[in-house]
Amino acid sequence: MTQPARYAAGMTDYDDDLRTAVHENTSPGWYVGRPMERPERNEWSMYAFDPTETPIVGKRSREWTAVGQTELHCVQTMVYCLTGTKEGRWPK
Repeated sequence: MTQPARYAAGMTDYDDDLRTAVHENTSPGWYVGRPMERPERNEWSMYAFDPTETPIVGKRSREWTAVGQTELHCVQTMVYCLTGTKEGRWPK
């Protein structure tokens, strides 16, 4: 049996449909962090990775960082990326 996807609490600016999309499109076992504002760059970012992978010198090959101008755009980008990784392809 696969474990459910995990994601951090505290997501603020988007609705339950988008939150559900993050959950449903996350590969089993992956961790998805919450969106973080980066005011010095005028952007939001959100990180996802597969914790079962052993990183080599701190670098993971199964990870993704989504970036957007707003929290909503960032999360929408993450949903797009997670959909790709769940289907076995890396988004461009």
